[in-house]
Amino acid sequence: MAGWACVTSGTACAAFSALAGQHWRLLLGPWNHGGVQHVRYCRETKLLKFPKAKAVQEFLLYHMPRQGFAQSSVPAWLASPKPEVHFYVCGASPAWQHSTEWPPKNVVKKQLWLSTSQLTWTKDDLEHEGSTQLPKATDLVRYKWKASAVAKGRALLFETSVCPTTLAVIGSAVLTLRLRSSKDQDADIFAYLRERPPDGGDLVYITEGALRLSYRREEEAPDHEKAADPHSSDSSMASFGVVPHHSYRRQDIQMLPAEGETTTARLKFFPVAYRFRAGSKIALVIAPDDAAHYAPNPLAGPHPPFICHSTSEQSMLWLPIKEQQLSL
Repeated sequence: MAGWACVTSGTACAAFSALAGQHWRLLLGPWNHGGVQHVRYCRETKLLKFPKAKAVQEFLLYHMPRQGFAQSSVPAWLASPKPEVHFYVCGASPAWQHSTEWPPKNVVKKQLWLSTSQLTWTKDDLEHEGSTQLPKATDLVRYKWKASAVAKGRALLFETSVCPTTLAVIGSAVLTLRLRSSKDQDADIFAYLRERPPDGGDLVYITEGALRLSYRREEEAPDHEKAADPHSSDSSMASFGVVPHHSYRRQDIQMLPAEGETTTARLKFFPVAYRFRAGSKIALVIAPDDAAHYAPNPLAGPHPPFICHSTSEQSMLWLPIKEQQLSL
C-alpha cells in the first residue's frame, strides 16, 4: 500500500510489476507520506476517510491467519486469486480504478517538447535556436505556489496549449534535459508537473522529481524498475523516455562540462494517476532549489546552466498517457 504523494509509490509499483502472483494486491491512494491524510491537490489536506487500517487488517488476517484470529470469510476485494491493483485517479472526475497489472493496459509514454515558455506536442514548433538559463539558487521556493516563484523569476514555467478533452496521466513521467554549461560546476533540478485550471487560476501541484546534476550518470535499471515502465509511442526516441536509474556512486560523480559545452541529464517523477480537466493546460515548473526539503548545493553559483530547446538540442517531458488519448 502506498500513496501518490509519497516516495514509496515507485517501489511499490515496481515490486508489483516484477513479482506479482496470486492474491497480490497493490493499493495506491491519494494519501500523503504518512498515509493519514487525503491529499487534495487544490486545497489543504484533510484527514483520511478511506478505511485504510481496516483494509490492511483484512489483508493480513487473510494471508497470515493465527488461531483465534482467522478470517471467517474472504473480503470482496480479496476474493479473486488474480493479482490486482486498486489505484485512485485524482483530478477531473476522481475515482478508484482497477487493473490486474501495472502499468495498466493502454498506457503509453508520449513526449512533449520544451520550447520558449511552452510545451508542444510536435517538434515542428521548435525554434532553430533556443535555450533558457536556469535561475540561480535562492533558497526561496518553499512550495509557495500562490506567491509564484515563476513570477518572481525564481523558477521556469513551460505550458501546453489548452487540452481539448480530459487527459489521464498514469505512472512515472520522465524529464530529459539537454543542458549547455555556463560557469557553475554543479546545479540542482527540481521539476514539478502541474495543471493550469480552465479558469487560468493558480497552478495545481501533481507530482515532482529532483536531481543533482553531478549525479546524472546512469546505469542499466534493475528488472523490477523496467517492468513498471510503459513503452513509448515513438520507438525512434524510446530510450529518452525510459525511466532513468542513476548510480549515485562517488566514483560516478561528474561535474558540469566546460562553459559552452553540452550534456544530457534525465530525471524521473514520483508515479501518479491524475486526470487533467478539459480546458486546462499541462504545466512544467523547473526550479534550482527546494529550501523546505533539501540542503542547498554548495557548488551552485550565480551562473547555472542553460536548458536547450531547439531543433538540434531538444529537451522533452515524457508523460505516461492512456492510449486512446494520444491523438492530440
